[in-house]
Parts: sequence; C-alpha cells; structure tokens
Amino acid sequence: MPGEKGSYRSVYSAIWDDPEFQELGYVAQLVFFCLRTSKDCTFPCIFTMYASNLYDRIPGLEPTVIDKGVETLVERGWVKWQRPVWWIIKGLKNEPNYYPNNSKHVIGIANILKSLPKLKIVEEFATFYNIPYLTDTGINEGIHTRIHTRIEGVSKQGTGTGTGKGKGKDQRLTPAKPVDNSTGTSGGDRAPTGPSPPVPPSGEIDPEVKNLEEIIKRRRQEMGIE
Repeated sequence: MPGEKGSYRSVYSAIWDDPEFQELGYVAQLVFFCLRTSKDCTFPCIFTMYASNLYDRIPGLEPTVIDKGVETLVERGWVKWQRPVWWIIKGLKNEPNYYPNNSKHVIGIANILKSLPKLKIVEEFATFYNIPYLTDTGINEGIHTRIHTRIEGVSKQGTGTGTGKGKGKDQRLTPAKPVDNSTGTSGGDRAPTGPSPPVPPSGEIDPEVKNLEEIIKRRRQEMGIE
C-alpha cells in the first residue's frame, strides 16, 4: 500500500562489482532485483509468485523480454523456478541475519517450506541448506547434528574403546603374567638363557618394580580410574 515501506531486504553492495553479475545484462539484473526485493520474497528467498505479477512490476519491458532475463538467471545458476515457486539460490547464504545453528531460524524456515506447494524445488532447497522440514523430530535432530558437527570441527576428541563401560574411559591395565622361575619363562615365551637377575634383599623393593608401579599409578590417575 502507498506510504508503507514494506519488508526490509538485504543485498551486499559488492554485487555490482561481481563479474558474473555484470555479465548477466541489465534485463536479467533488473529481474533479479525485482525478485529479491519483492514483497513475496521470504526470509530464505524461496517463495510463490506468478509470472503475471513479475510482468506487472516491470511495466517498461515486454513479457517476452522479461522471460529472456529469467532464462538467463536460471541458466547462470542465480535463480530456480518451478511454477509458481521461485528460489534465489544464494539468497539465504548471503543473508547476514541468518545463523544456521540458531534453532529458531531453522524451525522458521522449515515452517515456510511446509507452506509451499509440494514440489521438487522445495526438496532441493531443503537439501541444499540442510533443513529437515518434513517432521518436527527431524528438525530437532538436524539442529543437534549440525551443532555437534560444528563442535567436533573445533575440538576433535578421540573415542577409543576400552574394556570398561563407555568410550575412551576405564581402560583397565592388564596385570603382568607371573614369571615361572622353574622354566625361566613368562607368559609362555621362552626367556633368554643366562644367569637370573639378582634378587633384592628382604624388605626392599626392586627399583625397577617401584618405578613401574609409579608409572601404572600415574597412568590410572590420568585415565580417571583412581
């Protein structure tokens, strides 16, 4: 209506310096801005609008000329069109107020997709931007997966499996096998021939054994067992 500002639309000024945009020609450029700033254009830049409305909003050009501009946008990958749904492909990607990890944004976009005709172009949009819009459960799982993936990308943690419950926890140390003094073997492996190592005096602990116990204790503390 006259006097109303309408919805705000954000477009980077650098678009005029984009070589690909410059190559579109003035008709395709005009059609692009008509679509992008249209009152029908939604936040994710996928919306329904009939071609007759597009013709009415560019009264200075013949419909056949406008159609050529649309064809150029589609061929160059700027716009997709499946009557009556339009999708400005990188519109949401270049929207500075969109945060993919914001659950309210994702749910809001999913609701918009649900309101559109059930066409292939809507499914393509959902796949392109990873919007699980078919069920509410899918939305929540999609948000969780996106955030979890983002966290893993920042801090990658190992998940080694141990003998205890859980992953990477309670990895218990296997006790050393007793030494068979009669055969001079340990755990069934043949020991090298030669004199037996000296036995420490009664009441004293072999330094090597003491050192090993300290290593085991420290290792168990690091693993949270003690």
